[in-house]
Amino acid sequence: EYTYDLEGRMLSAKVTTYTSGTPSRIERSTYAYDASGIRVSALVEIDADANGTYETATKSDCLNDPENHTGYSQVLAETTTDLATSQVQKRVEYTLGLDRISQTATTYSGGAPAISAASAITPR
Repeated sequence: EYTYDLEGRMLSAKVTTYTSGTPSRIERSTYAYDASGIRVSALVEIDADANGTYETATKSDCLNDPENHTGYSQVLAETTTDLATSQVQKRVEYTLGLDRISQTATTYSGGAPAISAASAITPR
């Protein structure tokens, strides 16, 4: 089940998983946009047993650079937060040049960095 605004931007997506014909899990994603129509956040809620109560909710906020050399808005960082605890779960930072140069993902546990992984893009 999908909903869109009048400008054709996806507002929400709801996916229901069925087991033996009965709903067993529901995942709902809701999106927010800035005045330019660039997506700035996504809220993901999970109803693990399809009983109508969403047990987990995480929100991903994007830091966008609309004034870069490509002429298109580019995501510089994306931070995912557990809304129940307000703790950061993951942060991905992008380094841009003529192309994406690198991406660093840091996963958090209990509010402290636990795992960090970087990847570089090989020039063409």
